[in-house]
Amino acid sequence: MQQASDSTLKRLKASVRRLIRASGYDVVPVAPRDPRYGGASYDASQQLPPGAAEALRPDHPRLHELREAYARVELPMARPTMWGGDYLKDELELTRFRGDNPYVWQFRNVGAFAQYKYYFYMRDVAQCDRHDLLHRLTEDGAFGCWTFAYPGWPVVSRDLLDSINELCFLDRHTGILDRPGFTVLDVGAGYGRLAHRALAAAPQLGRYLCADAIPESTFLCEYYLGFRNCLDRAEVLPLHQLDERLRGRTIDLAVNIHSFSEMPTRAIDGWMQRIASLGAEWLLVVPNDGERLLTMEEDRSRTSFDAVIDAHGYTLELKEPVFADPTMRAFMGVTDHFFLYRRRGK
Repeated sequence: MQQASDSTLKRLKASVRRLIRASGYDVVPVAPRDPRYGGASYDASQQLPPGAAEALRPDHPRLHELREAYARVELPMARPTMWGGDYLKDELELTRFRGDNPYVWQFRNVGAFAQYKYYFYMRDVAQCDRHDLLHRLTEDGAFGCWTFAYPGWPVVSRDLLDSINELCFLDRHTGILDRPGFTVLDVGAGYGRLAHRALAAAPQLGRYLCADAIPESTFLCEYYLGFRNCLDRAEVLPLHQLDERLRGRTIDLAVNIHSFSEMPTRAIDGWMQRIASLGAEWLLVVPNDGERLLTMEEDRSRTSFDAVIDAHGYTLELKEPVFADPTMRAFMGVTDHFFLYRRRGK
């Protein structure tokens, strides 16, 4: 009986295929969907550096200390919305913190044909790269980072390309790569991606201060900037010591890359109070919503935070898409913009 059923089904399939072919089409197998396009992932092909598994374990005493300290902090930035609850549990593998996760989307942001999209992204970055950062900075794929290799070009990653693109933008408008002693405060610094790249790109850069309201971010940033030998000029500022560590200092630039968009208004206001008190001349914001500056409130509602920045004395100097070429924006499916503010009176 089973043989007869199988035979009948085969004949039926053949008849259907003949009808489809007669219409000028054919049936082809569909490749299984790449799981990297749908959720968190990491490249496990490279071994972890020596000692990393022990240093980055979830029950590490330093991480426990930071979690407990942050829970006691009474600052407007201390109660996360988007990054609260089980978000990091579901999305982040500590030992592979440079994979596709909340810090940097590497496949989910571009969808199919990532290998080709990153090639054109790399070529686009090369056109503005007057400091030859594509060749001076390197990508080793450590800690689960997805990498892309093309004949005749250095190995690249989303971390590397985003960082070079951001540094090229800042250099065009603030001269960051040629200004000795320039001091930066990175709000929402994550694992220290931009800090690492900025310090490698600009040996004359002054201090690079990293702040974040998420204990896992501070934990990873301390480890990663130490791993990259950046702690001679980089400082990681734990939230419970933030005001003490900032007291009496001045900065030239504050940056917020895809972080204000994940905070409530009260948190953005808290950070802006500190940025203004430090006398920052420049403020770079890259929101998550194209040309809109939207918060993430406790009830998941969204509201504009333009007025918060303005209230602290900053005026929009210029706004540029991260990809100047509209065809590149459409091809990449990325509509992010650079918002560069300047302190009034400067």
